Amino acid sequence: LEDVPGLQRARLPHLASEKRNAADRGEVVSEGLDAIFRDGDWIEAGVHGRRVDVVVADVGFADAAALYDDELPANTRMSSGDGVDSTGHGTAVTEILNDLAPGVRVRLRHFTTGVEFLELMGVLADEHRAELVNGSIGFDNVWPADGTSPYTRAVDGLADAGALWVGAAGNEGGRYLAGPVSTEDGAVLIAGERGAWVPIVDGVVEARLRWSEPMSGAGIDLDLVASDTSGQPCGQADDPQDGGDSAPTETLIADCPGQQAWVEVVLADPSADLTGLTVWLY
Repeated sequence: LEDVPGLQRARLPHLASEKRNAADRGEVVSEGLDAIFRDGDWIEAGVHGRRVDVVVADVGFADAAALYDDELPANTRMSSGDGVDSTGHGTAVTEILNDLAPGVRVRLRHFTTGVEFLELMGVLADEHRAELVNGSIGFDNVWPADGTSPYTRAVDGLADAGALWVGAAGNEGGRYLAGPVSTEDGAVLIAGERGAWVPIVDGVVEARLRWSEPMSGAGIDLDLVASDTSGQPCGQADDPQDGGDSAPTETLIADCPGQQAWVEVVLADPSADLTGLTVWLY
C-alpha cells in the first residue's frame, strides 16, 4: 500500500450475506408454500409467471444447471459460470420462485462484493430488460439504514429504470445487540450488555460494529475484540477513527477455536465522550 500515491485508507470489501429462512435453522421443515396459498391459490386461478422477466441476483448458484426444466424454470439462463462452485442459496431462491410463479423467465446473476453488486445494478438498469430483480441478500451493519448507502442508491437507480426490487427483510432481527453505550470498569456496555457470544462458522468468527457518527469523519475510536471460551483473545478489529474520512465502523473476521467466541467493544481512547452515542453490533 505504501507504493500507491495518495492512498490514505484501505479496507476489505463489503461481502454480501445470504438471507436464509427459518427452515435453515431447524425450526421449520417446509418452504411455507401451504401457508402462502392458505387464502387462495393464485396459480389455480390462472395467475402465473409466464412472459415475466426476472433476475435473481445472488452470491451462489451451485447445482443450478442440473435443475433446469425440473426444480428451476426451463428457460433459466445464467450469464456465466460464476457462482456455480459457491453456495446454493441463489439456486434455492430460484426454486421457490419457480414454485410461486411457474413459467417465469429467469436470469441468474452472481456477485460477491459490494463493488460487484453496484456494477451489476448499473448493468441491469441500463439493460431495461428485467421487470423484477430478487435479492435475498444484505450488506449487514455497514451503513445507516436511512436510504443513503451506495447499495440503496443503486437499487433506487434500478427502480428508476422500471424494475421492481424485492429484497429480504427480517432475517437478522435476532443477530443485533444495539442501543446506547456506557462504560463500566473500563468496559464498553451496549444497552447494559458487555458483549455477545457469536457463533464460529468453519473456524471463523465474524462481527460488524457501527455507531452513530457521520459516515465520513468519525472521531470516536471504537474497536472489536474476540476471545475464545477460555478467555484468550483470538481476533481484533482496530481501524483508527480520527476524523478526516474515517468511518464509524469496524469489521472483525478472525480464526477462533471452538463453536463460539465472545465479542466485545473496546474504547481506544478512555477519555472519549460517549454521551448520546448509539452502537449496533451485528
